[in-house]
Amino acid sequence: EALAVDEAQAMTGAADARDGIRVQAYTRLDLAYETRIGAESDYQSFRAGPNATIMATKPLFHWGAIDAVQEVARVRKKLSETNLERRRMLVAQEVRRYYLDHLLSLRSQAIAEGNIAFAARRTDVQQALLDQGQAARRSLLETQIFRLEAEEALSGAVKQARFSLAMLRELTGIEDLQLDPADLDSAAQAEAADLAALHLAATTHGLTPEEALLQAELAVERASYTEVSTRNRPKIDLVAATIVDYVDDYQFSSASYEQVPRVIGFAGIQGSWNIFDSGEVKAYKLASVARQRRVEARMDEARLRRLRMA
Repeated sequence: EALAVDEAQAMTGAADARDGIRVQAYTRLDLAYETRIGAESDYQSFRAGPNATIMATKPLFHWGAIDAVQEVARVRKKLSETNLERRRMLVAQEVRRYYLDHLLSLRSQAIAEGNIAFAARRTDVQQALLDQGQAARRSLLETQIFRLEAEEALSGAVKQARFSLAMLRELTGIEDLQLDPADLDSAAQAEAADLAALHLAATTHGLTPEEALLQAELAVERASYTEVSTRNRPKIDLVAATIVDYVDDYQFSSASYEQVPRVIGFAGIQGSWNIFDSGEVKAYKLASVARQRRVEARMDEARLRRLRMA
């Protein structure tokens, strides 16, 4: 999750760069044949040479598409940060859970050992009374069954203690973690701040971490819808370019054409417009609306879970 935050931070930088100046270069080596119609119908030319263009562009007006892309990046960064905090909270809950399980297992182990010792003493007493004819064999059998049950409980408690300790080592990353028996009553089952936040969210319009996560996801989808909606609208950019190529130049001294380099520079405003896309943008918009409705449905489910938890 922390790596996802790093990725989202980098994508935020990429989105911010969408509004900056871009410089692109195009080069090609071509063979060109030219013939003319009309007054110069006898003109024919064959030339070979490089063609190079360097162009700088700066977005001027894109109907809010760039702002939407930047908003998506910012919200996704917030989403990844919320995911990170949610993961930390879940890991903390798991640590508390297995810590309590470990303490319960140690307590159960101690109780089972005490029951075994009690059953052993009682068996000796009942066996002596049985030998003297002062007790029934059924009482002795019940005590022996009680001891077998205590031994089974002890085996289960030992296995559970080992399992919970192994899970704690995995969750904390401490391979040699050792825990001494502690007072179970003093072990907090949940952080007071977590309980207070849950109570506040349940009694007001506050958000649990799950709801905050879904709300951020919905914001991403809405911003994505805005960006998609602008794709078929005309866009205006500031452009400046230099083009270098070769052309035929008539030489009066030799009464012939020769190839000479030509440099063209221009600057101005450029408009671009996707006239027809076979329904691609419409399909993207329908998909975005479906995703928004799906997230809204998940938010409704999260609200119900919040009330049940409270």
